Amino acid sequence: MIMLKKHKILSLVLAAFLMSSVVHTAAFAEEIPSADIAVTTPGVPPVMPPVLPGSTSDESDVAMRAALTKVKERISVPSELSEFTYSSYTNRNTTSYNFNWNTPSSASVSKTLSITIVGDIITNYYYYDGKNNNWSEPRLAKLSDTELLKKAKDALKKANPYIAARSVMTSNGTTLFGSTAGFSFKRMVNGVPADYNNGTIEVDKNTGSLVSMYVTWWDNASFESKNGVLTQDELIKAYKELNTLTPYYRISTDWQTGKKSVYIVYEPSFTNDIDAKTGKESSMYKDRNKLLYGSNDIVAIDEEDLLVDTTAPAEGSAFVKFTPSEIKAINANEKLITKEKVNEILKNDKYIKLNDDFKTTYSNLYEEVDNYTDTSTYYWDLGYEYNKNSHIKNINARINAENGEIISFNSYSYYSSRQDEDKKPKLNVTSAAKTAEEALKYYLPDIADKFKANQNNLKEVETWGEKNEYYETSRIFTFNRFVGGIQVTGDDIRITVDSENQVTGFNYNYSDDVKFPSANSIISVEKAYETAFAEKPAGLKYSGFVDNEGKAHTYLVYNPGSYYVNARTGKLCNYDGTDFIPDGPDSVFSDIEGIAAEKAITELKRHGVSLVTSGGKFEPDKLINSSEFTDFLSLIYRNNGGITPYSAGANDASEVVEDINGNIVYLTKADACKYLVQAWGAEDYAKLKGIYTTPFSDVPSTRSDIGYIALCYGKGAISQTSGKFNPDSSMTRAEAVKMIYDYLVKQQ
Repeated sequence: MIMLKKHKILSLVLAAFLMSSVVHTAAFAEEIPSADIAVTTPGVPPVMPPVLPGSTSDESDVAMRAALTKVKERISVPSELSEFTYSSYTNRNTTSYNFNWNTPSSASVSKTLSITIVGDIITNYYYYDGKNNNWSEPRLAKLSDTELLKKAKDALKKANPYIAARSVMTSNGTTLFGSTAGFSFKRMVNGVPADYNNGTIEVDKNTGSLVSMYVTWWDNASFESKNGVLTQDELIKAYKELNTLTPYYRISTDWQTGKKSVYIVYEPSFTNDIDAKTGKESSMYKDRNKLLYGSNDIVAIDEEDLLVDTTAPAEGSAFVKFTPSEIKAINANEKLITKEKVNEILKNDKYIKLNDDFKTTYSNLYEEVDNYTDTSTYYWDLGYEYNKNSHIKNINARINAENGEIISFNSYSYYSSRQDEDKKPKLNVTSAAKTAEEALKYYLPDIADKFKANQNNLKEVETWGEKNEYYETSRIFTFNRFVGGIQVTGDDIRITVDSENQVTGFNYNYSDDVKFPSANSIISVEKAYETAFAEKPAGLKYSGFVDNEGKAHTYLVYNPGSYYVNARTGKLCNYDGTDFIPDGPDSVFSDIEGIAAEKAITELKRHGVSLVTSGGKFEPDKLINSSEFTDFLSLIYRNNGGITPYSAGANDASEVVEDINGNIVYLTKADACKYLVQAWGAEDYAKLKGIYTTPFSDVPSTRSDIGYIALCYGKGAISQTSGKFNPDSSMTRAEAVKMIYDYLVKQQ
């Protein structure tokens, strides 16, 4: 079999405009910063430093020296970083300067500091001290969250005092790996957060020194007063007029077992922002589309065609012998339809209309295996290209290689000439929708009646550009599956029709292996609204965008956003209907106060690791099995692939170990030591005989696992220092976490 591959790069270059940037010419209407913060007012330049001997006094040189002066007034550059370079970049009449300091090439350790400043704002900071801080071993932070937050705030205040006075900072969490703790800050105006005016900052989690910072800020933005915004009751009324809560069937698949469950979930139709004073949809979206539009210029970059001949030599040649499994696969392939047959199917298809003017660009025959059912299906993936008279057309198709069914295809064409490309007519929605309906029945006659046309199929043709000179020339028409009047999310058919009424795309999803529950007992829409308003209230914020001229446009809005309500339980849920459990690093377990392992549990949770919990409880006294413990270790150690369970001869660490009577075998202290030593990669040392002793009277030197216990004791994982260790007793969840924590503390 010869398989052809052709590498073709097609780049569609659009004029993209930044949603977030630093823009200038000050115009402020926000709160006065704290009196103890020294603020440099944007737009007011500092006193210029004198022109240095040998330098020029032109405008660009003066601006660069002014920018460098601002940086050095706020940031201390280590003297060892004696090499200096800089560059500048101008966009939207705004110039940014990037300054770099490095150690000389002769230095034993290479260090670097990079800083970017735009106007008065340091937008980027990165310091590399020459150390590899991507630790492969877990390490606890030496500083507390409170101490780290203060260090981060101080660093922001020093680098950007104007921004620090107008921001609220929160922690992104401290992980066990790496050397930094991360924080985010957001601009606050009149006590209201402002989108796209924010940043991140990283400090060393042991020293608190600044490592990196990134800032996005609009310093020419004005913000309207929040006086006169809608009350909550007024907002709810306005929101209900804009929104529809609709129940959907959602299919959730367990990633471990492949079992599918079906839920009914309410989802809102309106997720855009609401004008905080009128209760109407914010004009921000229309304004942005009007002021931000891109060129449709097309740049095509062609590469050499690469033809790869993968024809196998004849079986039984002097150099090649086929294995039984290879022969089985070859025999299976011989029963599949050929590429020539696929070409014939596509030529006879009513809509694809492949002809001899198209050249094959790639073809691939492959097997797709369902890991849950252990069944397989063979598919052909093929690509074709037509290129004549500056008209280029591509077709890609996926075919079931066993029965010839067209699973999906898409074709797209364009002209290399901009003038020819602009001649494409505007889409006729009514005619195109009718063509899509016909194609639906053509490709899927057996299930077409289970699908309904999406209401957006017939919306007006979209136009954009300053004079609406650009318009839709193609649309994807969607058909949604319904069961008992309720839409099945994910089961849909998508057919693309262009302005010449040609079908240029088709694909679908259809679940035929699930049972849909009755919707007779679901909660009412009003009850779902009550849940949404109570558990996810719409927040007041400033939002907006930066136009092509670099001017910031801001809007005071309420943001209801998206959410999901389980239609049976009446509670907020995940997209697929499964339980939504807000269990972030800041949450506190309700059942650990005062226990010996409280600090261990909270500190590890602070670093982003915890045993699996539910309902806000840790269940510290519950016994832990080997599966839970090894899953926990997988969060802490990256070499846990070598961990194998010891108790009762389990075959896989993810299994719950049971004895011959079906009872769960819980983790013993000795087995915990074995898992831990394996995670360290020190098992070969633990197996050495005759060299280990422990201070425990019930761990004699003749014990086969004494090496594991002794190593854990020496590394600090066992905190007790005498008496009995009780190696064969079962461990609780609290004891297991404390064991890990004690070890990590010892490594600091």
